[in-house]
Amino acid sequence: MLTVLKNKKNIFILGFLLVLLILPRIAIYPIFGVGIVGTDAQFRYFPQAKELSESFGNFFNQTGPAYSLFLLFFEKINNDMVAGPVLIQHIIGIITALLVFCYFKKINLPLAFFVTIFTYSAWTALWIEHTILRESLASFLMVILVILVSLAAKELKYFKFIFAFLTGLIGLALVFIRIEFVVLLIFMPLILFIVKKKELPNFKFKDRNFLKWNFGYFCPFFIVFIVYFMLFRPVQIKTTDYGSFFIVSYYSLIPETFYYNNSRYAGLLNEYQEILETAGTKREETSLAKRERMAKFDEVTSEYLSRHPEIKLSKLEIMDKIYIEIMIKNTLVYLESFGVNLKNHLLGTAELDTLIFKDKITDSGVETKIDSPVIDKIFHFHNIGMKWFSTVLFWLFLPSTAFLFIKWKSLPSEVIISFFITVIHILVLSFLTNPAHRFRYPIDPFIYFLQFYLILTFFNMIFFGKIKLLYKRQ
Repeated sequence: MLTVLKNKKNIFILGFLLVLLILPRIAIYPIFGVGIVGTDAQFRYFPQAKELSESFGNFFNQTGPAYSLFLLFFEKINNDMVAGPVLIQHIIGIITALLVFCYFKKINLPLAFFVTIFTYSAWTALWIEHTILRESLASFLMVILVILVSLAAKELKYFKFIFAFLTGLIGLALVFIRIEFVVLLIFMPLILFIVKKKELPNFKFKDRNFLKWNFGYFCPFFIVFIVYFMLFRPVQIKTTDYGSFFIVSYYSLIPETFYYNNSRYAGLLNEYQEILETAGTKREETSLAKRERMAKFDEVTSEYLSRHPEIKLSKLEIMDKIYIEIMIKNTLVYLESFGVNLKNHLLGTAELDTLIFKDKITDSGVETKIDSPVIDKIFHFHNIGMKWFSTVLFWLFLPSTAFLFIKWKSLPSEVIISFFITVIHILVLSFLTNPAHRFRYPIDPFIYFLQFYLILTFFNMIFFGKIKLLYKRQ
């Protein structure tokens, strides 16, 4: 960050960047008030914050407990879990954007500027920050984590135990905000090794300093694991809907996955199929339609179990068993469903229409309706534009990935790291979640920089007949 301030040109660029980041965040307040409170806040985070205030032992039972703790902090200070958290989320969003800009400017300043604005001044970013959701904090921690790993890969002074411990601490906080990042965090030392090996061909996996870094990196996880089993193990772990494989992954399944033979629970599966057929299900549908169908699934499952008391399973357990059956007995269709979900996650346009919110919180805490045809039109054209742009970006990106392998040794480490982060986490999201853009938002800057970087390299080869990397350190 300090290197940006060394000359007038950089100061001007940074000032212009700040203006483009701050003004949209100011403009959103008169539109939506002090903050947007949706179903996640009302049915998950606010109740979880209350549970934490009663006993900190509940921390290990919750979904995204670090975010609940974040909300509880403001509730204790001024009895407000909306205005304060949203303001801080906007501030954190601006800081995250600046960190991303400084991280990528070393590769290509114009591209870094564009990616920063494209990611953090877009409507998706503004909505996420203005809503009681975890993604803005997750994005901030994700960027810091990547910066620390990049520093360890390049500079010896950061390749030490203390910085590894700090990296692990940031990673632990990220896991306590969104648990699905645990897979990426497990692979992070491997990403570091690959980048380090690229920079230093003689670097070995059993290098003593690398082993020390790994110990420091995983140390916070070991400490929390030990503390949990020593102090909180007696706490009863609650089985919630958010802990069900079926309910979490259901939104990413295409309807055809529910049609297979030899189910152990054929009667219940037939009822699921009837619901699907009655709804006239299409592969491309809104999240609201899927939620309504999920409610019907939930209802018929409870009724099925009441008719079959001999089945000694809870509602969530039997639904999870059907999900496992889908993977085992309808594997090819399940893999097709996974492929569709993977493509939609990469497109990053799913559920754009749900970003047109109708509720806001007033100063009195009462929900009111927002009815503005002008705002709705703006959102409508934004969503159409993003869908077309993302589709074009996706199909240009596919052939451009060839340059990852052609120029692997010459690519900047930031591009290599972005590639691995994108691949690992998108695969995890495709397995677990529906392609709502907010789930991939924390890794958006790395996806977009990777895409634009490789696409521009691809265009350079087409128009100028040679591969020239966009790599100019500032």
